[in-house]
Amino acid sequence: METLQEPHTTASAPSTGLFGTKIPTSAAFLVGILLFLLPFAQVKCNGTPFAENSGLGIAVGTKWKEVKNIFGDFGTASESSQTSEKTSPNKLALSALILGILGLIIAFLNLKKSYTLVSLIGILAAAGLIGMLIDLKSQVKDKSVPKPGDINLHTDTIITVDATAWFYITVIAFLAAAFFSWQRSKVRMA
Repeated sequence: METLQEPHTTASAPSTGLFGTKIPTSAAFLVGILLFLLPFAQVKCNGTPFAENSGLGIAVGTKWKEVKNIFGDFGTASESSQTSEKTSPNKLALSALILGILGLIIAFLNLKKSYTLVSLIGILAAAGLIGMLIDLKSQVKDKSVPKPGDINLHTDTIITVDATAWFYITVIAFLAAAFFSWQRSKVRMA
């Protein structure tokens, strides 16, 4: 009589898939950090951009670069000198950049039980960027309000600060990093 033998199987660790690795979180933080090199905000006069700055430039306080208009330079010399002034560093943008770098390092090191911390870092970095945009808009609004005694009062001139697509993609990248880290914690706990 023959006995049936069960094939020898080895117990292997369950496959965690892509969300169980550090790759998505690290990649999202890296993309967010690299996007700081691209234009984040534009200063517009009556809807026409005349100055822009990168995320890194806003964070460290570099000069706003004058945007070349395809219709030629129709600004005055005083407007171009105002855009070339060095501004003070934006603390919210700087903190978002530092948090992004910190999140990348922690995610890359693959520390156990750091998923919640990395998720929180991603959310705080995105919140810092949103706060930066609100701060820039309030600064321009405060400067564009005419004061008593202003001689050349142009009420039809509207100056605004608008975020570029790169800014919004950076916010999404940081939120995606937070989501991927949260997903990783769920996969690891299962």
